[in-house]
Amino acid sequence: MKNIFRKWRKSSPDAPDTASEEDERPRREGSALGRSQQPSQPRARHTKQTFRVQGIPTHWKLVPTMLKRALQGHFGIRDILAVHVNSIAAESHHRSCTATITFDNVPSQLEALKNGSAWVAPPGAIPSYSRRPTLTIDKDFWGITTLAAPTDSLVDIIAISGLGGHAFGSFKERGGEHMWLRDALPRDLNGRRSMGVASVMVYGYDSSLPLSNSFQGLDDLARSFYNSLQNNQGDGSATRPIIFVAHSLGGLIVKELLILLSKSGPGFGQNLFRAIDSIVFFGVPNHGMDITSLMPIVQDGPNRALVESLANDSQALREQDEVFSDIVGDDVEIVCFYETLQSPTAIQVRSIQPAQPL
Repeated sequence: MKNIFRKWRKSSPDAPDTASEEDERPRREGSALGRSQQPSQPRARHTKQTFRVQGIPTHWKLVPTMLKRALQGHFGIRDILAVHVNSIAAESHHRSCTATITFDNVPSQLEALKNGSAWVAPPGAIPSYSRRPTLTIDKDFWGITTLAAPTDSLVDIIAISGLGGHAFGSFKERGGEHMWLRDALPRDLNGRRSMGVASVMVYGYDSSLPLSNSFQGLDDLARSFYNSLQNNQGDGSATRPIIFVAHSLGGLIVKELLILLSKSGPGFGQNLFRAIDSIVFFGVPNHGMDITSLMPIVQDGPNRALVESLANDSQALREQDEVFSDIVGDDVEIVCFYETLQSPTAIQVRSIQPAQPL
């Protein structure tokens, strides 16, 4: 595994100390990393909104039609072909499965979902095939979402999006349906092997810029990430190697997480720390970024302190980088990617709405 990564060093010329504001522009679902490297695409296609379904019985994984029929029956969808199950995977705790779905026409109950809310199947609403599931559907993708989980996988790949991003949408094709962590990476890694190589997951959190209700700083975000990882394991153990894929603010959260884990006593924290094999950073502002255009967007919102802590030459980020470099040593392979062409950054528009999945 280690031979696929370049060694990252504190003074590496490949990893600039300060990321540009363009590296940190907020992402909405439908955006993709590496925009400057992609050919322009026609935007005539209709992008369907992707929802996450949790609490799916494990035996439904073998027959996804059971989920489609359950949703068809409750939402009164005439044609089962209008419900699309794009992925279904068992969670690490093995108690249930999680799916990503789209609809040809989104049911009104789901269209009405607000940020941070979820639709919960009422008692008796979903047909019971062998036992009644408790399904929840949301569009935020907060917490851990498993996109692929082959039997006996050898490594966990966990992606975390950046400032103003979306756990699913930030890694999705702009104006299309292709989400490379779900639709390409598992196939490329696992191929036709009877035993898969990697489980693929994304982690979501509230990183919206306008109208945010979050007071969380870097330390708080790292602790929330830690709690989600622990809850996802079920038995509290971390046995497989972990590769983090982190964009923008997500990279700073990963660094803060490792610092937190390095101070842990015996138990899950130390197990998790030892399990971290590699980290891939995309446009991470290790020593800060230009936040000039972001301040009019956050205004005096509760997330203002977080954005201010990301400013150029941030002392807190420099200290974080020094501690991080000391604790990872040669044990963790790290590779950094960053943009080399100018691209649009965040702007304030007349109608301010939090990032939504498209």
